[in-house]
Amino acid sequence: MAFGNNQEDSVIFNAKSIENGLFSNIKYRYQYISYNTKEEILLNINENYENGLPKPNTPIAQNVYSSNEPLFRKYNFIKNEVSDIENIFRKPVIVDRCTTFIKDDICYCCVEVQHIYKPQQGDKFASRYAQKGVIGSILPEDVLPKTEHGIIPDIIVNPHAFPSRMTVGHLIEMYVGKCMVIDPQKFGTFFDASIESNDIKNFRSTFIESGIPIMEKMIDAKTGMNIGSAFVGVCYYTALQHQVEEKMFYRITGNVNSISKQPTEGKANNGGLRIGEMEKDALVAHGVN
Repeated sequence: MAFGNNQEDSVIFNAKSIENGLFSNIKYRYQYISYNTKEEILLNINENYENGLPKPNTPIAQNVYSSNEPLFRKYNFIKNEVSDIENIFRKPVIVDRCTTFIKDDICYCCVEVQHIYKPQQGDKFASRYAQKGVIGSILPEDVLPKTEHGIIPDIIVNPHAFPSRMTVGHLIEMYVGKCMVIDPQKFGTFFDASIESNDIKNFRSTFIESGIPIMEKMIDAKTGMNIGSAFVGVCYYTALQHQVEEKMFYRITGNVNSISKQPTEGKANNGGLRIGEMEKDALVAHGVN
């Protein structure tokens, strides 16, 4: 059922759930451009731009304005010079708004863009009980197993992830969350939070009265055969900042430190990557000579 792609802490996601908006989010990026009263921000004539500033909802595609091509041009009236301002966005974005303001006698132009991000393989997620893991695989709905009632899970977690981390609260939340789905009027509202009233044993009667088993039989999507039982429940998951799109970075050439003669540090400074022994092994495994 795991397809071998959810070893240890990694999880499997339902591709249909992601298409329906599961964990989709909008990221906002900013680029500040400073200019004095003797300068003006310009751009080549385009129906999407007005007064040298891009209009809202203007797409800035990666194949049109790459990080090496100018997004804006700055014109100096005194020197009669035009200087380029490079695009700092590394991916296709959409302009949300452009604002201008003055601070410390310096004029600024702030370009705010947005980028819709969907989960992809390698992104990190976690429950409220430190049960964290990355996406090992994203599979279509017609491949994933389903319950006898036809329910296809959004996330599949390897049971071997729990003994080492001992995140029992994750399992309890799935247990109680399933009770809330069965009887939302009883468990989905405010209730007594004392230890005696919320003993985990008291929730068992809900399953007995409803006839829904705690462990549900899973059916293989391809063969239709029973492949055993699995614990299916409802659990809160959150997306972490450790995402593949943010981690991925490379450079061919760039600035070096004047003292060490090594590449500058940091992604924000267009710095180089430190290649250690394990990084070297990963590159060799991918065929790098």
